[in-house]
Formats: sequence, C-alpha cells, structure tokens
Amino acid sequence: MKFLIFLIIMVGLVSFFWHEEIGDYFSTLKQPVENNASDIIQEGIEKTSDWWEGGAEEYVTSLVNSLTAQGREKIDEYLANKELNEYGDEEGTMYTGGTPLFNEETGVVLEKYEFLINKFPEIVEELNLEQYISTEGQD
Repeated sequence: MKFLIFLIIMVGLVSFFWHEEIGDYFSTLKQPVENNASDIIQEGIEKTSDWWEGGAEEYVTSLVNSLTAQGREKIDEYLANKELNEYGDEEGTMYTGGTPLFNEETGVVLEKYEFLINKFPEIVEELNLEQYISTEGQD
C-alpha cells in the first residue's frame, strides 16, 4: 500500500515538474503520424483498387459459380437479418425494370449473388463463404 501511494506521489511530481517536456515529447511522436496518415490511407486505397482491378471480379465470379446452396442461403439470411430485400436494399425499394440486376442500356443481366458480393464484399469473410464451395460444381 505504501508503495502505491509513493508511486502516485512520484507520478504527480514528475507530471508537475516536467509536464511541458512530456507534452513536447508526445507532440514529436504525434507529428510523424499526422504527416504520414494520409499517405498510409492512400496506400491502402491504392492496394484495394489494385486488388479489385487485378482479379477480384474473376474471384467473385468463380466463388459464386462454385457456391453451394447452403452458402447462398447464408447470404439470404444475412440480408434478412439486416432487414434488407433480396438485392441488399431497404425493404420496399422499387427498381426501374423491376430489378437492379438488369441493365436496360446494355441488356446485361447480372447474377444475383455476384451482385450481392460486389455490393457487400465483407460478407465473404464475415460469413466465411469459402467453406461453402463445391468442388463438383453448383449444388
């Protein structure tokens, strides 16, 4: 108990006498972080963009093509738990053409689960979708 009281008193004294020096020390530590933070964030964004452009679309297509029915059910449950419709939007959302999967300009119809994984890429890890891959093709 005496040691604890002694320690508290010493911390108080050190803080009182050297508070400016301690503040300056922490300021010098803070400065490099402030200078480099935007660079670090930009680097992360660039890496993410490079990953996406460098094969993520093919990865998503491959994942969805080999995703089992159970994996697809996990995605549907995820949407239901978030109170989202089957396309990942608020319930009651209306779409031109009846679905966000159809592009009227190009005539291209997107695969629903590819669309959802592109919209919510975090679900691959969050739902551990790679455990629901069939090596024999679609279930």
